[in-house]
Order: sequence, then C-alpha cells, then structure tokens
Amino acid sequence: MNLNTTLKSLALTLSMSVVATAAQADFVGKVVRISDGDTITVLNNNNEQIRVRFNQIDAPEKSQAFGQKSRQNISFLHETIVYVQENSKDRYGRTLGTIFQMRTNQVPNLNIVNSVNYKQVKDGYERWIRKFEQLL
Repeated sequence: MNLNTTLKSLALTLSMSVVATAAQADFVGKVVRISDGDTITVLNNNNEQIRVRFNQIDAPEKSQAFGQKSRQNISFLHETIVYVQENSKDRYGRTLGTIFQMRTNQVPNLNIVNSVNYKQVKDGYERWIRKFEQLL
C-alpha cells in the first residue's frame, strides 16, 4: 500500500467517524420555549431542557426590526416534536443545530431544504451565513 492510498484511507475513515459522531448527537424532543427567531428550548427524552440555536443562520434580536415577526414565524413549533441535527456548541454552550419538524414517528428527510432553518431564510426572517446562500 503506497502513501497516497494510505492517506486516502485515513481521510475516509476520519470523515466517516466524524459523521458517525455527529449522528449520535442528534436527538428528538418537544419544543417548550421559543426565545427568538433562531433559538428554541427543546425538552429531550431524558427530561433535559436543551437550548438550541439554529445553525448557519442569524435572526434579528427581539428588539430589532422584524425580531418579533421572525419569532412569530416559528411559533408553529411550540409544543411540537422536532428532530435536532446537532452540529456543535456555540460559545454560550447552546447546541447549534438544524431543526426538522416531526410529522410522524419516523426520522424526517434530513435534506436542508426541509429544515425550519431553511424555512426561516426562505420566508425572509433570517439572514444566512455564506455557505447557505447556494441553497436559496
């Protein structure tokens, strides 16, 4: 096995382990609070309340123009079950995630265009971070 093949194998193994680790952090829970247009609190199966900030997007604060409208646009999530695809944590300890509304007991289609994150941007209540632009 030459060095190039070894490096490719290592890269593939590492990328698969990162994907597996990320998938293990995903969770399902009930939305118990909507803080603003990009932050919710989810009660998980262990009865823990987890603050989740929508990944890759930014909503206006409640006191800023359209801040309340952005929050109202996701009010349909309150008391519903969501699937959170966890990406990482932010500097405040919040989970950064992509949010999908559960309509059945099955894992939803995890394509980004089916996410609440995408809906907020599409509806004009959030701005996207650069790499999100290609999806619009």
